[in-house]
Amino acid sequence: MTDRVSLLENNQDLTQQSHHFEGQNVQESSNESSKIKQVDSQESLGRSPSNSFSSEKKGISAYGSSNQLGSKENLRRQTITRVCENVDISVQNAIAHLMLKAVAELIVRLKISVTNRQNIEPIREEIELAVLQVNHEIGKDIIAEVENELNKYIQKKKRNVVAIFSSLTNYSIEGDIQKQLKFLEDSSIWPSRFNSAKEAICKIDTEGRDHCLMSIVGHQLLAEHQKKECPFRTVNCPNKGCINMFSARMTEEHIKNCDYTLVDCPQNCSAKIPRILLADHCNATCDMKIMNCPFETIGCVETLPRYLLDKHLQDFYNSHLVFCMRTIVEQKKIISSQQTHITELTAALAATQAEMIATTGTLTKKVNELEKSLKKEEKEINSLQSDFKKMGGNLNDVQKNIGKIEKFLNEK
Repeated sequence: MTDRVSLLENNQDLTQQSHHFEGQNVQESSNESSKIKQVDSQESLGRSPSNSFSSEKKGISAYGSSNQLGSKENLRRQTITRVCENVDISVQNAIAHLMLKAVAELIVRLKISVTNRQNIEPIREEIELAVLQVNHEIGKDIIAEVENELNKYIQKKKRNVVAIFSSLTNYSIEGDIQKQLKFLEDSSIWPSRFNSAKEAICKIDTEGRDHCLMSIVGHQLLAEHQKKECPFRTVNCPNKGCINMFSARMTEEHIKNCDYTLVDCPQNCSAKIPRILLADHCNATCDMKIMNCPFETIGCVETLPRYLLDKHLQDFYNSHLVFCMRTIVEQKKIISSQQTHITELTAALAATQAEMIATTGTLTKKVNELEKSLKKEEKEINSLQSDFKKMGGNLNDVQKNIGKIEKFLNEK
């Protein structure tokens, strides 16, 4: 800060010298104003003002008036006060996104065809004007204020087409708006919205919360400030693998939360790992990860860091061999016991099968006898039914005869 103050004081001295020098050469300066503009453009391309001027102005030597004019122009450029106007790129991107979303929503609601880009030109211009008309309140968030202003603009537009959607009260268009927004983003249909967003921030932000208000004396000092000192200058994340961009003032906060920031392993190994890979490192590759011995299931209860595992296996080779032999003996006993049990089960199964076979034979015989008996009974039933039918016929004859006798007796 002290260096910047001293530079500003030096430029104030240059300003006084320039005013005194220009007072003696007012007429000459006015005649050569057009040449000075050319010097500005050529100097911005990295060429010497004196050389460019001498190549254009005929009849003036390279060491005469051209050097004098170049010195005057350098003095003039070093005494002009300019405002930095770097903006916070995250705020700029957020406002640009809100502007594009407003366009997408109106395209959907007003059923505007985007095949001809001229159809949306009036809406873009109106949105740019709406953003520039935001009435900023001290301490309020500019992004929220811009969003509120755009919502008012959209509501106003919606009132003009309320009849179109009166029959679609239950229809949600949010999905269509998101699809349209994605299309606009992919087609780069409005790249200048970022410049419009920057212009809006510079106009709205009177507090300097989201853009730089510092006034710098001198072209070179301004360029140096914008590139190296301004807290609102856009920088890339210094972490390898991260592609995020943000204002320099947010560097510390970003690095604290960046997935690619190198962090110490929580298992106290010496490695520094990108935060995004930390979990994989701790579980798969960290030398300090506490592990169980591979022979845990057969008796070894040692737990140790991964880097000591090979040494443990070498040092306790004999112990692990004993564990293996003991396990083999126990397994043999279990196998022998299981084989005996299997033999017993096999014998019991054979006995059960023999008994079932015998029982099945007996049941089959009984079923056959029952079937014969059933057939015999069926024959007897059929015989009885036949006799009954005959008896029924005889009964009818008897009833007829009785009727005749009763009739005869009645006649007598």
